[in-house]
Amino acid sequence: MSEELSITVAAGPGGEAVVSVSGELDIATGEELRDRLSQVLAHHGDVVVDLAGVTFLDCSGLRALLAVRQQAARAHARLRLRAVPAAVDRILRVTGARSAFVIEAAPVAGVRSLVTAARV
Repeated sequence: MSEELSITVAAGPGGEAVVSVSGELDIATGEELRDRLSQVLAHHGDVVVDLAGVTFLDCSGLRALLAVRQQAARAHARLRLRAVPAAVDRILRVTGARSAFVIEAAPVAGVRSLVTAARV
């Protein structure tokens, strides 16, 4: 059984949307992540996905991230990953998907909550 997925959307200090994700990104939660990120991307040109709380990533979760990256590219929007855990980074490297993303190391202070997303 998957660990509950939590997705929180907040405003960053530069006006970007910061989407904090925690839990497992797998077949049970990947589509929820893709849908939420797609919604946020449709309303914000600059989106940061903070993965610090992600405990597991499988091909479904990776597919969701890659789909949203493609959406961002088509919309000429900016999508970045932040605080990628070592286990997630390993999957990105092994699959060759790491080069598809701009990855930041640490979160930025001063983020205020906009919306708390549904839990799966």
